[in-house]
Amino acid sequence: MLLHTYLKVPDVRRCQITGLHGCTFIDKTRENAIYQEGRDVVTINEWTDRIYQHTPQEHIITNVVSGRKMRVQKYNFPDTVIWNPWMEKARETPDFGDDEYPNMLCVESGHVSSPVILLPGTAFEASQVLQVIKLLQKYPLGF
Repeated sequence: MLLHTYLKVPDVRRCQITGLHGCTFIDKTRENAIYQEGRDVVTINEWTDRIYQHTPQEHIITNVVSGRKMRVQKYNFPDTVIWNPWMEKARETPDFGDDEYPNMLCVESGHVSSPVILLPGTAFEASQVLQVIKLLQKYPLGF
């Protein structure tokens, strides 16, 4: 289960994501190799498809050009997926524009590492809250 949160950004290479340091991740671009995130701030500069496991409830995305920050808060979603198709995969994806990859970033809350199993009469509840926490007036609305 994964919430596909596509964020429009001026330049994905100028965005930073916090809250992933020390988390184990599966890198789907490298034959599902497993790594531990050593960076305090995650940045994107290539095809990225990572399943970060057992992540904190909060991540901060910073647009370093405008200084804007967005808080991603998640509840009952243990995983976070970071995705950008970059040039090659954007061309291969039928519902994605060839030139859209520099202007988008996916920070997706989910339950990916382990399945959610619902027995009859049971329920599953989870949520995600996106909040702009720093907005400068000199830039147009949007992240």
